[in-house]
Amino acid sequence: MLKWGIDQPIVVDEKGVILKGHGRRLAAFRAGITKVPVVVMRGLSDDDKRGLRIADNQVALLSGWEPELIKFEITELQSHGFEVPLLGFSEKELMKFTSDGGGPQPAADFKAMFQVLIECESEAEQLRVIEKLTKDGIKCRALIA
Repeated sequence: MLKWGIDQPIVVDEKGVILKGHGRRLAAFRAGITKVPVVVMRGLSDDDKRGLRIADNQVALLSGWEPELIKFEITELQSHGFEVPLLGFSEKELMKFTSDGGGPQPAADFKAMFQVLIECESEAEQLRVIEKLTKDGIKCRALIA
């Protein structure tokens, strides 16, 4: 926050109760930041508010890293003298991302990966598309957005 600022607002209901951004609020407080952007969501039911809180946290838990891509990106940052601890990873995680036991790997180890997003109207259509692509020898996976 001190380096890049706050780029995501805290989301509150009409009574000022935080729906999304508890961690951002705490981090801002700890960093001595007294003003943060806030978005007010009005008209949500109690169930909508509860669901929004849970979904916001679950999205973060569902995210992941493409190992080769994150390895490449972190190695590139290191080679340019970037303060890698600012990324928020533990030292153990950084070692996992940047080494095979022998320290940082050169960017030449990076293998490009290309992806195509296909939008489907239904889960059934998605299943048919995946089955067809798999049958044609194309590696694919399903994502639900």
